[in-house]
Amino acid sequence: MLASAPRDLPRQRSVGTDGADVFCLEKGRGEPVVVLHGLGGLYWGGFHDLLAQGHRVLAMELPALTAAWGTRGWSSNQQAQALASVCAELELARYNLIAMSFAARVALLQALDAAERVRTLVLVSPWLLLPEGWHLPAHDSRSLARFLYAHPERRPVPWMRASVEAPGAALAEIEEFHKPGREPGIEERLQQLTAPTLVLFGTNDRITMPELARRYPPLVRDCHTIFVYDAAHEVASDRPEAAALIIGEFVDRRDAFVVEHRSGLLSP
Repeated sequence: MLASAPRDLPRQRSVGTDGADVFCLEKGRGEPVVVLHGLGGLYWGGFHDLLAQGHRVLAMELPALTAAWGTRGWSSNQQAQALASVCAELELARYNLIAMSFAARVALLQALDAAERVRTLVLVSPWLLLPEGWHLPAHDSRSLARFLYAHPERRPVPWMRASVEAPGAALAEIEEFHKPGREPGIEERLQQLTAPTLVLFGTNDRITMPELARRYPPLVRDCHTIFVYDAAHEVASDRPEAAALIIGEFVDRRDAFVVEHRSGLLSP
């Protein structure tokens, strides 16, 4: 069982790479774990603190969001290459990569381009194998939080510029960028993955529905899928203890990964 997380703040740093300075929050010692945020923006919360008890956790702001919300001027490939360069600058010879929400596409490409460095890949509520006709639920920039969190009271405060209060036009741009067919070849790229991969879905997710989980094992050669109860799209915010426990075990054990389903962290 993970102990209660200490609340000392992470170290802040900005790492220069081609075309951007990537902001990073870092805490802990041990196996490096790089975390890419989702729609909620870059934040540091209980999930990160718990994971940092046994790992070196580095939460990075996506390059596309460093200057402003949206994907203007930054393709998924460019972001993957930039983040791989940041990891090399930080002298991370081997690291584990976690991606939330729409960052999954960037992480997938990074895991392929830097396959010799990425030990494991964790995709949380991934925007990858989305169904035809997929779109975000009807929302404005403020009401989107209702779909992101099963427990809005646990909603973290974004660290810097990116936040769920982003302009509606930018959210629409992100949605359009990730629509099925917008970037072909996702299935083929998943088939090329060599890193052990864990896919997490919240049982209450109304953005990337839990039934999408069945699409991953036939494509990814070394794939585990897990459902986290009482969590919506932002699994790590809704259920930080469960997310940290599952991901920590996966990072540490990989091939010997087994989840103890009797734990109260994984069920209501």
